[in-house]
Amino acid sequence: MSPKFCILTSWVETIVSSLPRAQDFKHLDLRGCVELSANAFIETLFGWWEDNQRADLPWRLTQDPYKIMVSEFALQQTQVSRVVPKYEAFIDAFPTVISLANTSPAEVITLWQGLGYNRRALWLHQAAVHIAATADFTYSPEELIALKGIGDYTSRSIPIFAFNTDIAAIDTNIRRVLIYHKFATETTKPRELQTIADRLLPRGRSRDYHNALMDYGALYLTAKFTGIASVSRQPKFSGSKRELRGIIIRLLTERAHSKAELRKAAGRDCTAVIKDLERDGMIQIKGTTVSLQS
Repeated sequence: MSPKFCILTSWVETIVSSLPRAQDFKHLDLRGCVELSANAFIETLFGWWEDNQRADLPWRLTQDPYKIMVSEFALQQTQVSRVVPKYEAFIDAFPTVISLANTSPAEVITLWQGLGYNRRALWLHQAAVHIAATADFTYSPEELIALKGIGDYTSRSIPIFAFNTDIAAIDTNIRRVLIYHKFATETTKPRELQTIADRLLPRGRSRDYHNALMDYGALYLTAKFTGIASVSRQPKFSGSKRELRGIIIRLLTERAHSKAELRKAAGRDCTAVIKDLERDGMIQIKGTTVSLQS
């Protein structure tokens, strides 16, 4: 072997040995690495997630599409800490899509109390009824998005977490991560953002990738740290129609009430809200008596 070849070999070995290994990314602060290539971003993300993942979340312990659907409905605009006990109680009560379909809307709404946005409970029940009646339902994005309460994100997240389907989903946390690392901007349109997310997706690892993005955005690249505003913001709750809806539903989970009783308990006129709840299919009215939909 010539001296020149030996020198070249030694030089190559030195360069290779100095390159970062996958485990070297585990403790790297991604917040200091704003601009990364797609491959570097994904490898660094997985390195961080290996040490920081929320592996104990109950819906991450299953690949049952029904149970994942329950979790995705519950997690819409609701903090994870509030969802965990309710999810576990819900699955205990209704362990299968058939058991949920066979119960009454009133029972579902009653168990849902504490999560807010009670229409989600009704829509989840309606989805279960539809799925139970459809023998060949596959939980595909095309089938799911046709159901009430399921939008673009949820129609994709269910097959991702249930089947590891190679599609990309975008929620508030994921959008914030993509913007922070310069793959998008705050003015990037939804369709373009979806194209970017599709391009970044590591094939064959969709479930882990999306869980990692969720944890990274929720625990690490928070809205407070990044200053990146959410596309949608929740309106003020106190004194709102949503608060009044919640008060009425909570009262009706205890027993049927007259309209006058509801008005007295709420401390304000609730005629319009009662009409809205009836139109939404949440309640039923017989004479002056109001009760949950049976």
